[in-house]
Amino acid sequence: MFGRIGAVSSIKLVSSAKLSRVSAFVCYDDSAAAQTAIKQLDGFDLFGSGDLLQVCWFQKKGDRERLLRKELFQSKAQNNLYVKGILDTVSAEQLKAAFESYGAISMHDLKRPADNKISSQYGFIAFKKEREAIRAKEESGENPAIQALFVGEKPYV
Repeated sequence: MFGRIGAVSSIKLVSSAKLSRVSAFVCYDDSAAAQTAIKQLDGFDLFGSGDLLQVCWFQKKGDRERLLRKELFQSKAQNNLYVKGILDTVSAEQLKAAFESYGAISMHDLKRPADNKISSQYGFIAFKKEREAIRAKEESGENPAIQALFVGEKPYV
């Protein structure tokens, strides 16, 4: 199957009893043949059983996990706001209430620096949708209800 696409220099089969699957590592003599195999065989139903082949570039486990963590962080980071310069008298619930007008908040947290060298608090607000977080970031400087919670003229969001 893989040999009809291009010259194969090596193949290694690895089975996993835990996952009840077999992995094949195919090394082609040139990367163009590997790219062709990915295009032609990814998603191919080998035995007509509905189990589809997954054909992709090889990645070391550590590289693959790092990439997945990065993608997860980036997807979540778009929904999160870091807010600093919050007055010491502001509670977590007041912070949440001030930002709720922009959308549904999945999580909020208010922190005070442990070293007490900085007199203001900082917090995190996680919106359920990215567009709500973007809108809150763009418009919070003009919102008087939010400005009242911060030291100085404008909040740092």
